[in-house]
Amino acid sequence: MTQDRLLKFTDYNVEFKVAEGHYFISLTFKKEWILLKSEYEDVKMIQKDGITYFIAPISFNRHTLYYFIDSIIEYNKEIEMKCELIQKKIRELQELSATESYERLLCLQFVIKDKKGRPASK
Repeated sequence: MTQDRLLKFTDYNVEFKVAEGHYFISLTFKKEWILLKSEYEDVKMIQKDGITYFIAPISFNRHTLYYFIDSIIEYNKEIEMKCELIQKKIRELQELSATESYERLLCLQFVIKDKKGRPASK
């Protein structure tokens, strides 16, 4: 089970070991990634030479530790996707501004639609 769970982290050069009564998990994240603050007192995070180390006593539920690591990965991947989307929308706006008048662009509105294409309620 642990091995299957750790395979999920292979893109991050994961290493796992148990020593001196602790779990040691090391991962290499992108340098611009944000590390979430651990809400668990027992979980320590150390960054050194581009590697993030997660250390927790073996009494700590390792699945909770995996979940915490997952949350860091998901959080940062979502930021990356949002940044890509913003860049795409900026390009679309640049194309629009090249063909439309200033007065017409003043009427520009942003509407977020639900998955069915209808304006989403606030």
